Amino acid sequence: MIDVVLIHPSPYKRDIYAKVKAIDNLPIAIWYLGSYLKSEGFSVMLIDFESDSNALDKLASAGKNARLIAITMMTAQVSHGLEIAKFIKEKIGNIPIVVGGVHSTLYPTETVKSKYIDFTVQGEGEIVLFELISAIKENKQNYSKIGGLSYKVNDKAFFNKVKNKFVDHLNYPDLDYALLGGKRASLALVTSRGCPYDCAFCCNKVIEERTTFKTWSLNKIMREVKKALGLGISDIFFWDDNFFQKKQRLLSFLEEIKKLDKKFTWFGNTRADYFNERYISVELLSELNRNGLTRVSIGAESGSQRMLDYMQKGIKVDHILRAAEYCVKANIAPSFSFMTGLPNENPEDVDLTVRCIKKLCHILPLPKILGPALYLPLPGSKMFHDCERYGYRAPRTIEDWATIDSGYGFSAYDRPWIKNPDMVRIVWFYSILIGISFKKLIKLMKRYSELSGYSKAKKLTLVILAVIGSLIGKMRYRFRFFKFPVEAIIFKKFRIMNAQ
Repeated sequence: MIDVVLIHPSPYKRDIYAKVKAIDNLPIAIWYLGSYLKSEGFSVMLIDFESDSNALDKLASAGKNARLIAITMMTAQVSHGLEIAKFIKEKIGNIPIVVGGVHSTLYPTETVKSKYIDFTVQGEGEIVLFELISAIKENKQNYSKIGGLSYKVNDKAFFNKVKNKFVDHLNYPDLDYALLGGKRASLALVTSRGCPYDCAFCCNKVIEERTTFKTWSLNKIMREVKKALGLGISDIFFWDDNFFQKKQRLLSFLEEIKKLDKKFTWFGNTRADYFNERYISVELLSELNRNGLTRVSIGAESGSQRMLDYMQKGIKVDHILRAAEYCVKANIAPSFSFMTGLPNENPEDVDLTVRCIKKLCHILPLPKILGPALYLPLPGSKMFHDCERYGYRAPRTIEDWATIDSGYGFSAYDRPWIKNPDMVRIVWFYSILIGISFKKLIKLMKRYSELSGYSKAKKLTLVILAVIGSLIGKMRYRFRFFKFPVEAIIFKKFRIMNAQ
C-alpha cells in the first residue's frame, strides 16, 4: 500500500489519453512534498505528466493501491488536473483526492466542490498532507482540526478556520533524489519562500505565508548543492522568487561555492533594481560569473513607467535597461518577462513596452524575452478589483476555470478591461519578433536549434519561418494593422491540435 501518490499535471489543455513526447521537467512542488513526507515515514510515489509519457499507465497501476492521491495545480494546470481527477474516480476507484497549489489556495471552496475532488489545501502543503495522511491511515473521519484544509461531508463543503501550520524552513529535511529516478544534468532548487515586495498583480500578496521571506540556512543550501554535484548534476536553477534578495546571503553563498572542488553553473531570479553599484555591481556580477553564474531571470513586466507605478513594481524602466547592460559587461545571459492586457493600459503603454523590448534586443547579444504574456487577474489583489470595476467576473467553478487560456492573447477579447484587444493580441503573438533585428534573430534561432538537437533541414525551416514571421510582425506593427490575424488563428488551431 502506498500512503500517497503525488501528481504533477501538464500546464495546458490536453487529452489525458494522448501519448505525448516527454520533456525534461522537474516536478519541484511534488518532489519537495514527497521528500518531506518520506522523512516522516510515509511511502511516496511521484508521477509527472510532463516528463513521463507513461504517466497514465503508472497512475492506473499505483492508484488502486494508494491511500491518498494528491494533485498540485496552478491555474494553467486546472484543465489537465481535473481530467486526471476524473480518470481516478471513474477508472480506478473512490480513492481520496486532495488538490493543492496556488489555485486551490486562492479558490478553496470552488475547487473542493468538484465531484472529483475530496480535499483542498490552502498554502504550504507539507504539514497539511502529513496530518491528512495520518488521519486517513488511522481511519479518522473528522478533519476539522487540520489547518489549511477544505473538505466535503455529504456533498457540503467545509473550510477549516484553523490556520495552516508553517513548515520549519531552517530545518527542512534533506531532499530525496531517489524520488526523481534516473540521472539528470540539471536541477532546480527552491532555497527560500516568500517575497516582501508589494506588486499589485502577484498572488504572493494574498497568500499569507508568502508575504514574508523564509530561507534555508546556508549550511542546508550547501549540503543540497554538494549532494547534487555528487550525483553528477552540473547546472542548478535556484527557483526562489528572488534568490538575490539578501545581499549578505548571496555573498556568503559566493564564498562557499569558491571552496568547492567541483564547479557548476547556476542561475536564479532577481529584480531589475538590484543592478547598481551599491547592491549588485558589475564587479560583483563578474565575480559571480567566474564562480558559475551564467543566467538571471528578471521580471520587467512593462516598458511604461506609468504601468510599472500602477503595478507597484518599485522599479524604473531605466533599471531594466541598466540590468541588461550590467549583464552584458559581466558575460551573464539575462531573460526579461513582460505582460500586456493590463487594466488601465493604453495603446501608448503597449508601444512603450515594445520600445523597451527593442532596446533590450539591441543591448543583448542573444536576447531572451518572455512574453508579453496576457495578464490574468488573481483574487484579492488591487488589480483584480480594478478588473471587476470594468465588469470582469471570475469563473465560479473549477470546471469553468478549466476552460480559461491563462496568458494567451486569444483571450484578449474576453477581458472587458482591455481597451485595445486587436493590438494586444498582435503584440502578444509576435513578441520579440517585432523588436529584434533579422541578424540577431537568425543567430538566436540557430542557437536554439543547436540546443534542441535539430537537423540541418529543421534548423533551416525554423530560421526561415522566424524571419518571415518577424517581417510580417514588423509590418503589422509599423502600419498599425492589427485586424484579421490569420496567422494567429492558424497558430491557435495548431496549438489545440498539438495539445490533444
